[in-house]
Amino acid sequence: MLGFGSKPIGLGRLLGHHYICLLCGHSLDAQVSHALHKNTIRESRIYNVIQEWIIPCNIQATSHICHKCWMAANRASVQMTSGPSTSLGQDNPQIVESH
Repeated sequence: MLGFGSKPIGLGRLLGHHYICLLCGHSLDAQVSHALHKNTIRESRIYNVIQEWIIPCNIQATSHICHKCWMAANRASVQMTSGPSTSLGQDNPQIVESH
């Protein structure tokens, strides 16, 4: 089937970036990037965070993200596993009753 400009549909564009960050869409050609795997606990946590962020899309076996997005996902995965922090720095906050 022929598309716009009499080129077959499905052959891909001749111009543009093909290797882009799954999250932000920036080109990964000249950047540090990370493949998305679940080989370690850390990678699994990052993978799960990214999967939540891109719902309803799915992560493909060839998906990559830029380092900036990887760092954001890593921070989010750490926060999810460590829970909220307290400003007092106490493990067991005490409830003070007013009289």
